[in-house]
Amino acid sequence: MKAEEARRLLRAARAEPDRNRQFLLVGAAITQILSTEPVVVGGTAQDYYTAPLYRPTDLDLCAPVTGRDADELRKLGFVRSGRHWVHDRTNVAVEFPEAAIDGDPERTTIFEIAAARVRIIGVDDLYLDRVRQATATESESDQAFQGAVVIAVARYEEIDWLYVKKVVDATRTAHRTLGEAMARINRKVRRRAKAAI
Repeated sequence: MKAEEARRLLRAARAEPDRNRQFLLVGAAITQILSTEPVVVGGTAQDYYTAPLYRPTDLDLCAPVTGRDADELRKLGFVRSGRHWVHDRTNVAVEFPEAAIDGDPERTTIFEIAAARVRIIGVDDLYLDRVRQATATESESDQAFQGAVVIAVARYEEIDWLYVKKVVDATRTAHRTLGEAMARINRKVRRRAKAAI
C-alpha cells in the first residue's frame, strides 16, 4: 500500500512543472517508504520558504537510511550514485546528509501535497543553519550568508528571534568561537534584512 502510494507520488512528480513542488512530491514519496520520517532541509527547504528566490540542485532529507530503507528506495527506481540516490524518471537526486536535523523537531512544518505530506525543517532552524554555514567565511558574498538574508527578508515576521538568540547563546557557551561568529553573522543578516523590508 505505502509503496503504491509512493509510486503515485513519483508519477505526480514526473509531471510537475514546478521544480520545488516536484522535489516536495519526491520527498513525500520517500516519506511513504522510509522507516523514519524524513525532514526536508537545505535548498529545497529554502526554496519552500522563499520561492522563487532560490533553486536547489538536489533534495536533501534528514533521516537514517537502514538497509531495508535502501532496498525500498531501489524498488522505487532510485539508484545509488556516490552520496546521492538518483531517480531517473523524475531527474531528482536525493541526499541524506544527516540522520536528524540540527534543530528542534517540534518546529518542523508539515506540507500537504497531492493528498500526502512531507515534513520540512522549521524556518528558525533553517535560518540558523544558514547562519552557521556562513561562519566558514564570514563573507557577505558567501552563498550561506546570502541564503540567511533571503530567509530573513522573506520570513522576518515569522522567525522566532528569541529562539534564534537562545540557540546562538547556547552555541557560544558550548563552542565559543562558533557561537561568537554566529552572533556576528546574525547581527549582519538582521541589519541587511531590516534595510530590505
